[in-house]
Amino acid sequence: MDWLEAEVRAPEAVQEAIAEILTEEGCQGVVIEDPRLIETLRARGTWELCDIPVQKELGTVSIKAYYPADGTEGLKAEHIRAALATLTARMGPSFSAPELFCRRVHDEDWAECWKKYFHVTKIGKNLVIRPSWEEYRPLPQEKVLTIDPGLAFGTGSHHTTKLCMELIEEFLTEKEGTKVLDLGTGSGILSLTAALCGAKEVLAVDIDPVAVRVAKENVAENDLEKTICVQAGDLFKGIEGRADLIIANILAPIIIRLLPEVPAHLAEGGLFLASGIIIEQKEEVMKAAEEAGLVCREVREEGGWLALALARRA
Repeated sequence: MDWLEAEVRAPEAVQEAIAEILTEEGCQGVVIEDPRLIETLRARGTWELCDIPVQKELGTVSIKAYYPADGTEGLKAEHIRAALATLTARMGPSFSAPELFCRRVHDEDWAECWKKYFHVTKIGKNLVIRPSWEEYRPLPQEKVLTIDPGLAFGTGSHHTTKLCMELIEEFLTEKEGTKVLDLGTGSGILSLTAALCGAKEVLAVDIDPVAVRVAKENVAENDLEKTICVQAGDLFKGIEGRADLIIANILAPIIIRLLPEVPAHLAEGGLFLASGIIIEQKEEVMKAAEEAGLVCREVREEGGWLALALARRA
């Protein structure tokens, strides 16, 4: 599908006004790229990709909106320009006028952009992530995950994914016949890790239909359909039974909301791996885990992010 990308570059003081202008033309939401925030994340190493350049023009933000290329995109661009001109006139002569840039993009453009950053990566003791478009000759002991993330989250380059993979590898090395539940599977990378490390049965769940499709494709690419079942779902809703390992590499607020339900779904002796938590959120998550009847077995930190291994209280 083709889309009109409307990008407005403007002083950060008017970003909300411009977001409203773009939204009024019918987009479902806007993307705001703030160089100050990007520079902070780049410096901390908390970015999903790599090679992010030093940010310039820190007072200028980029606000992007996307509209279906259905023949009305020219009219939308005219409306946006007119609204920006009105805003500029209202702000006065000292105001730096916003700039509008329009281009036509395809869904596959987002999928293809991963290839500039994503390369063969070794994680943990014997795990190797191989992009589907690259060749790799593994060593005898290595377990290779072939991944094409497409539009779904999960390449292994982010600290949260890497920490989870390391913990999964260590936990499953000591277990046999393990049942795994992967909540918010994204590209399916953590489910693939579990299956390759010896899990007997893996259920991968995601609310995003794109993630479900991509995860199914990656499962098929790795010939793991007999071990991994991918399905659409909203976290624990509709999930029955208990798992030996539950994985949630999501975000701290969602993890906190999940925690009260974890004990009912976690088998005795099992672990709940929670990641996607920044250091500043640690105490809040730990407090919620304790209130849910869980104890922390291990905390791992990398690049300002945490992964927690939680167990049911004895």
